[in-house]
Amino acid sequence: MSNFKKVENILYNYKYRKIYIDEMIALKEELEKGTPATVKAICMDAIKTSNTYNFSSIPESGIVDKSKKIDEIEIEIYTLNRNNRIVEKTLDVMKDVYKDLFQYKYIDEMPLYSIAQEMHLSEREVCRKRNQLVEKMEIALFGVE
Repeated sequence: MSNFKKVENILYNYKYRKIYIDEMIALKEELEKGTPATVKAICMDAIKTSNTYNFSSIPESGIVDKSKKIDEIEIEIYTLNRNNRIVEKTLDVMKDVYKDLFQYKYIDEMPLYSIAQEMHLSEREVCRKRNQLVEKMEIALFGVE
């Protein structure tokens, strides 16, 4: 399975991703507050540009830079939310044993031997189920079969 580590990283960071998303939303809102609504859509036809087609006026360049940053933040927020939604929807259709395993392993960050005791399974069985969980998440996240 080629994406095993990548999928595990997504699962391990699930709970922290929500905090990060909230911070990114706050940053985006702060950037938007600093841009007056009247300047969000400006016509650049009459503004002279240099040979590199950069704006020759610092305020206009600042507005474009801020707009690019807001766009980048929106894309990042969308991607992070997408991953969390996929994880949640995939867990919704999985058996309880996988939901419990996800909780213990990726949310509570328990070691395998503790998970095995909690779930009344052998460590080998927990490891096998973890691999199945990651495989199912990989299919959901990346469309790999």
